[in-house]
Amino acid sequence: MSFKTSEYLGKLAYLTTDESDEEVTVKKVGRVHFFVFYQRKCVGVLVKRPDLAMMIHRKDIFAPLNAIYFQDKAIILDSDYEDKANAYLKENKIKLSQTFVWDGMTVNCENDKSLGTVDCVVCSEKSGKLIELHVSDGVTSDKLLGVRVLPSDLVLGMRMGTGTARLMTVDDKEDEGCGVLCVKNEASTIPLTGGAAEKLAVSSAKAKDKAIETAIDVKKKAVPATKKAKAAASTVIDAGVKKAGRDSATIKKGVVGFKDEFMKSFNGEDK
Repeated sequence: MSFKTSEYLGKLAYLTTDESDEEVTVKKVGRVHFFVFYQRKCVGVLVKRPDLAMMIHRKDIFAPLNAIYFQDKAIILDSDYEDKANAYLKENKIKLSQTFVWDGMTVNCENDKSLGTVDCVVCSEKSGKLIELHVSDGVTSDKLLGVRVLPSDLVLGMRMGTGTARLMTVDDKEDEGCGVLCVKNEASTIPLTGGAAEKLAVSSAKAKDKAIETAIDVKKKAVPATKKAKAAASTVIDAGVKKAGRDSATIKKGVVGFKDEFMKSFNGEDK
């Protein structure tokens, strides 16, 4: 199973308060603030909690992936997420100050060519392993042309120095790490996909295929109809010819009769 960071950012986060074999009781604890990454994989999430009395700011809480369940565009934290977080960070020798938020991060090739920013990251739910990186070239471009979908093997990792400043929270203060996400040069050759232009092209192609199918279907139906019309027309024409023949014979017969009567009158034979 995998997850897309863009589908969960800003969504509700719940904390497990009671769990049995049949049901789980949870309470709302905040909203998903960021997914955090170390090297080339997602290590967990930061959950933004509401301020106390709408005045006192509370720092984000960190929960590792092994303490998270993804469900219906929301996440559920284990009740012991804090213990699991401490154990995970210690076991993997990770400090939160060494982690980064990739969503919104500037993406550059090895040759420093800018590809845009991270639109979303697709990772394994279980291990956090990177699967795909979606790179945006801008809001307008996203809608019209789409985004670049880069496979994990094109992603090299963070390059520290100039770039977009993206978080980290350490203890009670925030520490901004500055850097860019570096990818291989061949990433720039991957075409944009998923935009309105592509959808329009697909729709046009489907409409064209449908039109062709309809034309063929109409033609198939028209051929028998034409044959029937031709047969009906032939019947009508034949009937008309026969009738015309009868009418001509009647007229001819009438003309001959008139001539005979006239000659009789002329010769004094008609009394």
